[in-house]
Amino acid sequence: MIKGDSAKAIAKYAWKKQPIKQLVKSNPTQNIWYAVLSATNDVMILAVSIKQVNDEAAAKTLGIRVIIDGITLSASGSLANNQWNYVYLDFRSDTIAWSTSLLNFGMYSAVCGQNVAIDLRIESAPGTNQLLYGNAQIETLEET
Repeated sequence: MIKGDSAKAIAKYAWKKQPIKQLVKSNPTQNIWYAVLSATNDVMILAVSIKQVNDEAAAKTLGIRVIIDGITLSASGSLANNQWNYVYLDFRSDTIAWSTSLLNFGMYSAVCGQNVAIDLRIESAPGTNQLLYGNAQIETLEET
């Protein structure tokens, strides 16, 4: 705090690590979005991972959408049973994709937004004892 005629509050901010945001959904309904990260303010996305598991050990089509400051990035594709996939922002085409290789979301840098949400859904018919997993590692901008 500065005192005097031009008194202004000076605040300092820093990125603060948050607990991993997790979605574990048993027997998800086809084409219904489930929140991995509900709309959160002042977020830096470090990593996003997704997985699906079913008794038939069958690949399933999943969809993911990441909404950053009103811009929706989405992807859809087949995921093998019980294998983690890492979601990343493809800077060449401003889209998202996933890979079984360990990647952070921004590939080479973090991705920040004033308002961020991440949703996941199963687009093919769910299998027996279907499970849907999503993880988001984030930091939020906090006053120190």
